[in-house]
Amino acid sequence: MADLTEAEIRLIHQGRESQQAEKDACSFRLNILKLALDYEAWLQSEGRGSSFSAFVNEFNYDKGDCKLMYREVQKVRGELPQPRDSQPRRVHHRNGGIYMIIKEPDDRLLEDCGEPFYEYENVHSGQIWLRRQSEMEDGRFVPVN
Repeated sequence: MADLTEAEIRLIHQGRESQQAEKDACSFRLNILKLALDYEAWLQSEGRGSSFSAFVNEFNYDKGDCKLMYREVQKVRGELPQPRDSQPRRVHHRNGGIYMIIKEPDDRLLEDCGEPFYEYENVHSGQIWLRRQSEMEDGRFVPVN
């Protein structure tokens, strides 16, 4: 490298960094796909709906990047076709009311707080609601069989 100029050496280093970044990005994508496959298999075997709480506490993905990985896994799952016999998940609010989950949290965020949210419908009135994911998963809603 003694015959190279500083500019040429910088270009070589930049090229190597770019190649490494591309390898890292490919590795990240493969990790997400594997995690999404494992999580989906777990959800189906357990008969569970997806939630951040289930992802961390029951599926046991408790690494420091759990929020990022959950969002990425949900993006992958959102692109998959739904099973023909899948039924919308129903929940009961602790103060009354039965609701049907229309949309699980994904990469969409509430404008006022920047948090992911659930979209759900009152089964009696048909009114549609949005609720922060943290509130939906704090115990005020319980599954209805």
